[in-house]
Amino acid sequence: MGRTKTKHHKKITKRKMKRLRKIVFAGIVLLVFWLGFYVYMRSYIHRFDEKLILQGVLVDKTDLSGLDIKQAKDKLDKAVVKLSKLEMTFTLEDERKKSVPLSELGFHIDKMDEALKQAVNFGKEGSTLKRFKVCKAAEKKQLKKEISVVYKVTPEMVEKNLKQTFQDILHEPKDAKLVGGGNSPAIVEEVYGEGIDVKKTTDSINKFLNKNWDRKVGNIKLTVKKEAPKICSKDLKGITDLLGTFTTYYGEADYGRVENLKNGVKKITDIVLMPGEELSVDQRLEPFTAENGYYESIGFEGNEVVKSMGGGICQIATTLYNAVLLSELEVTSRYAHSLMVHYVEPSFDATVANDTVDFKFRNNLDDPVYIESIATDGYIICNIYGKETRDPNRTIQFVNEIVGTTPRKKEYKASDSAIGTILTEKSGEDGISANLYKVIYENGQEVGREQVNHSEYHFLPQVILVGTASDDPNNTQKMNEAIASQKEEVINNAINEITAPKPESEKKPSESSE
Repeated sequence: MGRTKTKHHKKITKRKMKRLRKIVFAGIVLLVFWLGFYVYMRSYIHRFDEKLILQGVLVDKTDLSGLDIKQAKDKLDKAVVKLSKLEMTFTLEDERKKSVPLSELGFHIDKMDEALKQAVNFGKEGSTLKRFKVCKAAEKKQLKKEISVVYKVTPEMVEKNLKQTFQDILHEPKDAKLVGGGNSPAIVEEVYGEGIDVKKTTDSINKFLNKNWDRKVGNIKLTVKKEAPKICSKDLKGITDLLGTFTTYYGEADYGRVENLKNGVKKITDIVLMPGEELSVDQRLEPFTAENGYYESIGFEGNEVVKSMGGGICQIATTLYNAVLLSELEVTSRYAHSLMVHYVEPSFDATVANDTVDFKFRNNLDDPVYIESIATDGYIICNIYGKETRDPNRTIQFVNEIVGTTPRKKEYKASDSAIGTILTEKSGEDGISANLYKVIYENGQEVGREQVNHSEYHFLPQVILVGTASDDPNNTQKMNEAIASQKEEVINNAINEITAPKPESEKKPSESSE
C-alpha cells in the first residue's frame, strides 16, 4: 500500500516538473522575443535626431516638422509677424470706431519658448513603446500633434497706441482754471472726460484672440472710463490772491518768434504747483520741433545770434522768472543769457536750452499756487496766484547793478564796395557783469537787501564792412590781407597807400597831364 502511494506521488511530481519546464521555456522565449523587440525599438528610436522636431508636430497652426529649435523659433516668429499685420477694429458704445494693427498692441505668443520645447521633446519622452509608436506614426506621416499657445497683447502698448489712436475722438477732460485776472479771478469748474480702461480692454483683446479669433480681422469693444482732469475746482479754492505778476513786450517781433511765444505760453499755463513741488520750464516747453508747434526764429547759440527752432522762447522763461521773484517762490535753477536781451534789464532774464540749461522753481509755501501765462496784444503776462500770507506793511523791490564792463571788439569783414568805403553793419554791444538785489521794505523803509543773482553777458562785436573792389587785382589782394589781420591800423594804412595820389614820376604815360 505504501509503495503504491509513493509511485503515484512520483508520477504527479514528474508531470508538474514537465509543466514547469514548459512554462519556464515559454517565459524565456517571450523574454528573448521582448528583449529583441526592445532592442529593435531602441535602435529605431535612435534613428531620429533628438534635436529635430518630429514630422507632423505643429505649434498652433505652424508646421515645424524637421526643424531644430532655432529654426522653429524663426519660423514661428515669422508667423507671428504675419498675424500681427491684421487689424482689430475697436468700437465705442456710440459706434465711434478706429482700427489698429496687432503689431501696435504688443501682439505675441505667451511663453513661446515653452511651446517650442514641447514641440522638440514630443515623442522623446515617456516609455520606449510610447516613443516607438509616435516615431512610427511620424515616419509614416500619420502623426498630427498640435501644441496650443496663448496669444497676448501687452497693457503698455495697448495704453500707448490706443490712446494715441483715439485721442481725436475721445472726450478729453478739462481742467478747472482761474479766469478774469486781477486780484479776484473766478474759478471755472472742471469737466470729466473719457479714458481708456486699459485692463478691461487688454482682457477683452486677449479673450478674443484665444476664443473667437479666426486668424482674420476682428471687432472688439473698447472699454472706456471716466477720466478726471489734473486740476479740480477744489484744488483752486483759497488760492485766488495774486502773489506776483510780470509783463514783457514782443509786439514787433517776426512771425516765427510770435508763433513760438504763443505756442510756448500754452505749455506754461493753468498749472497747479503743490507745496514742495518743483517746476521745470524747459521740460514743459520741449521739444523744440515743428511737430511740437515751433518755428525758426532768431535766438542765441553760445555768443552768437542765430536762427533756431523755438527762437525767442526764453522770453517766456524770463517773464515767469520775474513773476516767481515777486511771488517769493524758491528759484532752484536759473541761467542768464550769453548776450543781453532787449525785453528786460540785465540780471532780470532767464534762459532755457535743450536739457542743458533750465529755469526751475519750487513752491516753498504752505499752500498750492496756480500759474497762468497769457500772450495777448504783443505782451506776455505771467500771473502767480496763491494764498497771500505776507505782511501788508512789508514790500519788496528788485533792482540791478552793473558791476563791470567789457568793451565790444571790432570785427572787420570784406565787402564789394570800392576801396576806401567803410560801413558799420552792426553796432555791437559791450559785455557787462551785473548783480540783481532783492530790497525789502517795512512801512516804506528799507530793512534788508539780498543778492539774488550774478550775471555775465558777453560783448557783441561791432561788425565793420571794408571795401575791397578795385580795377587792380593787386590792390584787392592787399586789402583782403589787411582785413585778415583784423587790425584797424593795418587796414587804414592799406587804404591810404592805395588811395593816396601818386607822384608825377610814378604815373604811367596815359596818366600824365597834357
